[in-house]
Amino acid sequence: DFNNPQMSEHLWLYEGMTEYAAHHAQLKGGLIDINDFLNTMMQKYANSVESYNDTMSFTYMSKNVLNEKIHTQYGNVYEKGAVISMCLDILLRDLSDGEYGTQELMRDLAVKYGKDKSFEDKDLFNDIEKLTYPEVGAFLRNHVGGRQPLPMEDILRRVGIQFN
Repeated sequence: DFNNPQMSEHLWLYEGMTEYAAHHAQLKGGLIDINDFLNTMMQKYANSVESYNDTMSFTYMSKNVLNEKIHTQYGNVYEKGAVISMCLDILLRDLSDGEYGTQELMRDLAVKYGKDKSFEDKDLFNDIEKLTYPEVGAFLRNHVGGRQPLPMEDILRRVGIQFN
């Protein structure tokens, strides 16, 4: 409805996941190496902390992004949104011993909802938790729906990277 748009709380999923997937696909396809990928993601993280309100709930920002005061935060969808997706991918892979990541999550969400059925914003975190792990639901509620900063040190430690 272009006359009365209703924004979703989940721009991190629509735009941030797409941004992450674009960079991750280059890594998987051998177009870039792991250092290039990590440098890009860490630059996105730095941009998200330095240029945007890192304590604003990402779901709140998404839902209210058309508000003039909040709209200045929209670019963070491509910065922090991508980093959220990277963190989610690492968390999923760690919890599943490498068997399940964001690509599999997106496939499972597509099966659950399909092209003709939308999810309810309020249900998405619970639906993802049911498909995955309680730790994933807690991550989403605390760091995407909540105001807690991304747990970069913990997440990167899971793949053997020391975060400073």
